[in-house]
Amino acid sequence: MYKRQGVASIVTPLVATHYDETNWNKIFYLPLIAAIIGTLMSLVAFRHESGAKYNYLVAKSSLQEDLTESTTDSTLAEEEEEEDMFDGDDSISHLIKQPIIILYASYVFFYQGTQAAVGTWLFTYLLKVKNGAPRQMSWIISGFWGGLTLGRFALGPVTSRCFKNEYTANKAYGFISILSFLGMFLLSLFPFKYSIFAIIFAIFTGGAGFGLAALFPNVNVVMMEILPEKYQVESVGISISLGISGTAVIPWV
Repeated sequence: MYKRQGVASIVTPLVATHYDETNWNKIFYLPLIAAIIGTLMSLVAFRHESGAKYNYLVAKSSLQEDLTESTTDSTLAEEEEEEDMFDGDDSISHLIKQPIIILYASYVFFYQGTQAAVGTWLFTYLLKVKNGAPRQMSWIISGFWGGLTLGRFALGPVTSRCFKNEYTANKAYGFISILSFLGMFLLSLFPFKYSIFAIIFAIFTGGAGFGLAALFPNVNVVMMEILPEKYQVESVGISISLGISGTAVIPWV
C-alpha cells in the first residue's frame, strides 16, 4: 500500500506542472477520480466484512492462544499482563490517555508532518526563495517521493536480513535521513546559480525520502507485536488519526 502511494506521489508533481495559473484547479480532478474509484473498489473488496465477523475472529484467535500457549506459569503471567494493558477498556476516552498511544501518535505526528512539509512546502520554497524553474523543481520533489518509494520496495528485505529487529533498523534509517536533511540544509545556504547545486540538492532530497521510507511501516509492525489483538484496530486507528494532524501543523512551522 505504501509503495503504491509513493508511485502516485512521484507522478503528481510532474503532472501538476503542466497546468498554468489559469487552469490550475483542474489538477483536483485527479484525486477526485481516484477517490471515486477507490471507494467503489473498497465496497467490492470488503463486501463480506463486518464488525461482527471481526469480533468473532478476534475471540476465536484469543481462544486458540489460550489453548495452545497457556502451558506454563510464566506464559500465564505474560498473558495476564497483556490482558491488563488497557484494563479491559477499549473506549476512545480510555485509550487516548495511555502512554503507548500518546507516544505512537506523537511519532506519527512528526513523521507525517515531515513527509508533508518536504513533499509540498519544499516545492514552494524552491520556486519563491531559490527562484527555480517549475519543471526542474518538480523533478526534485519527485526525487524525494522516488527515494521514498524505492526505500519502501528495498528496505523491507534489508530490515529482515541485515538487522536484529525493526528498532535497530529504524536507527540506521533515521541516521540516513538526518544526514540527508543536513545536506539539504547546508546546500540551501547557497544560491542555485549553478545546476550542480540543484543536482546535489536533489540527491540529498532523494536520500531523505529513502531514509524515511521504512520508519513508519516498521513502527506499525512493532505496534502490532506489542498490542493485544483485540485492541489493535482501535489503538492504531486512534494513534494515526491524531498523528496525521502533523501534516497540517508541521508545514506551517
